[in-house]
This record gives sequence, C-alpha cells and structure tokens, in this order.
Amino acid sequence: MVDLIDSQLDPALQAAITSANNRISFTTQRDTLKIRLQQDLMYFIEGGTFKITPELISFVYIMKSAGSIVLIDLNDNPIKINDIEQFYDGLVTKYFEVTNQYLFDLAKLKKSRAK
Repeated sequence: MVDLIDSQLDPALQAAITSANNRISFTTQRDTLKIRLQQDLMYFIEGGTFKITPELISFVYIMKSAGSIVLIDLNDNPIKINDIEQFYDGLVTKYFEVTNQYLFDLAKLKKSRAK
C-alpha cells in the first residue's frame, strides 16, 4: 500500500519527504556519535570515575610535581591518585584516541550524507 501512495505523490513532495528522512537519519546518527563520545571520555582509576576534559588534563599536568593528589570524581567521591604521571599519560592518550575516532566517524557520516 505504501508503494501505491508513494507512486501517487507529486515528485516534489517525494523529494521533500526523502530529504526530511535523510536529515532525521543524519541527526540521529550524529547524536549517537556524540553519546558514544561522552561515554568513551570516561576514565576509571582507583575506583573513581572521571570525565576527561581539557580542564582536567591541564589541572593534572600542573599538579604532576605534587607526587600524589586527591580528586573528587563524578560521584563526589574523593579519589587519591598516587601516580600522577601515569594518570596524566592515561588521560591524554585516551582523550586523543577518542577525539580522533570521533573526528573520523563524523567525517565518514558527513561524507555518506553528501552522496
């Protein structure tokens, strides 16, 4: 029945419907990528959960000479970080891996939209 309705629609209306469906699909896929980005930017250490942000990376970099620090995680728990250097390296590595993957996936999605 859908084919009968589609075949009876004005070609301009069919094009508008197709375009709207494509935009909805693109937006949904982009939102899914954003959600995955936020999930992948979580970092777990010493029983704590931290969201990797440029601000956290900068703060940890500044504190590297302290030896150990206590940070409040996403659940408002105090977490003692004994090896700040290792923590910093882990944050930076994961941040760049995740953001580069997001860049790649988003470019691929935009390219598929252009077709």
